[in-house]
Amino acid sequence: MVIIDPISLYHRAVNHVFRYLDLYAKKPQSIILSIAPKELQAVEHLYNGLSNTTRPLLESYLRPQIPSAETFAFCGMNMQHAIDIVRLVRSGLGYYYLRKRKAALQPLVSSGA
Repeated sequence: MVIIDPISLYHRAVNHVFRYLDLYAKKPQSIILSIAPKELQAVEHLYNGLSNTTRPLLESYLRPQIPSAETFAFCGMNMQHAIDIVRLVRSGLGYYYLRKRKAALQPLVSSGA
C-alpha cells in the first residue's frame, strides 16, 4: 500500500520516488491512496447510510471479504469531481476491451487432448 497526500508530491524526493512505482501499480493487489488535505465530516454518515440502505448489493464493495470471494463492478461513491467519473468510465472500458481481446485469442474449438 502506498499512501500519499497530494501536497507531498511537490517535494522533489517524494515526487521522484512516486514516479517509479509503475511496476507496483500494475499488480492487482497493490493499493495507492491519496489522502485529502481536509476530512469531510459527513462522509462517514454517508457511507453508513449507503451500507444500511443498499445491503446486500454494495456489501462486497463497502466491506470486501478477505480473501476475495467474487469480483465486483468498478464503483465510485461520493464523487466530487468529473475526473473521478472519467477515470471509472475509462477503467471499465479498458477492462471490457482487455476481456474482448483475450476472448478473440481463445480458440473456438479445442482438440480435447
